[in-house]
Amino acid sequence: MLESASEAQGDEHEVVLAAVTRNGNELRFASDAFKNDQEIVLAAVTQNGIALFYASDAFKKDREFALAAVTRNGTALRHVSDAFKNDQEIVLSAVTRSTWALRDASDAFKNDREVVLAAVSRHGNALEFASDALKNDREVVLASVTQNGNALLYTSDAFKNDQEIVLAAITQYDYALSYASDALMNDRGGGNTERLRAQLCIGRAKERPGVRADGGHTRRPCARICIVRVKERPGVRAGGGDT
Repeated sequence: MLESASEAQGDEHEVVLAAVTRNGNELRFASDAFKNDQEIVLAAVTQNGIALFYASDAFKKDREFALAAVTRNGTALRHVSDAFKNDQEIVLSAVTRSTWALRDASDAFKNDREVVLAAVSRHGNALEFASDALKNDREVVLASVTQNGNALLYTSDAFKNDQEIVLAAITQYDYALSYASDALMNDRGGGNTERLRAQLCIGRAKERPGVRADGGHTRRPCARICIVRVKERPGVRAGGGDT
């Protein structure tokens, strides 16, 4: 809207305010004077937190505006001043609203158990940005894969070899089975392959391949994954019967 407006119209406070109220990112077309206008910038970031990127630096250093932005859109944490990336309230607000927010938090919060648990409980894949220490924290990892099985990709090798963790992951997301360790899947003596196969391929296979019990489609038929991913023990079929 503002991009096509005449210069005279673009400098009208009411026009700019109406535009950013409808779409915060319209702030990018406003004059520098309006990018430094408190009412306009607050309206913009309230509508779309990412609009903080286009505001003057003064607002990126203003706590009220930073909090308003990340409350609307967690990824706006990238655009606040470094001081606020180390502010617990602002970081917590951001990480519970976006998978990517933890990436932009300070290193201290990437290693803060409360913050990381809050993040992965809402967005499991945020585990990617947690400290190595917390990627080795069982409670954090279990919360991550329970929310999003794909988070198994970001865990330490030890948890890719942990039957309980892997089972929680594949229960949420079938394809997470491909992230399990070869040692876990090929442990013939321990019977891990059969137990996982029983839980995933038999327990969940009450659904038709590719179709959930509620009628929706699965991301990938679990039986197919087991056949492709799991190396069978001699004399045992993927379905669990004898060859």
